Amino acid sequence: MRETLMTMIRVRTLKDEGLSQTAIAERLGLHRQTVARYLERMDQAQKSGYPLETVACRTARAHAIDPYLEHSYYATAGRRATHG
Repeated sequence: MRETLMTMIRVRTLKDEGLSQTAIAERLGLHRQTVARYLERMDQAQKSGYPLETVACRTARAHAIDPYLEHSYYATAGRRATHG
C-alpha cells in the first residue's frame, strides 16, 4: 500500500506540474489508465475529505459464490452431525 500511495503522490505532483496523463505514465512506467484511475481516486478523496491512505488500499472484492459459502461443505466441515 505504501508504494501505491507514494506513486499516487508522484502522479499528482507531475500532473500539478502540467504533464499530461500519457507523459506521466511514460515517465513512471505505468499504464495511462492507471494514471487516470489514481487521479480520479485522489480527486474523490479530496472532495469527500477521506485521507489518501484509504483510497490507496484495495478493498475486498465480492465473489458470486459468497452468498452460498455459509451453507457450503466447507462452512460446516467442522461440525459433526449427531444421530439421535
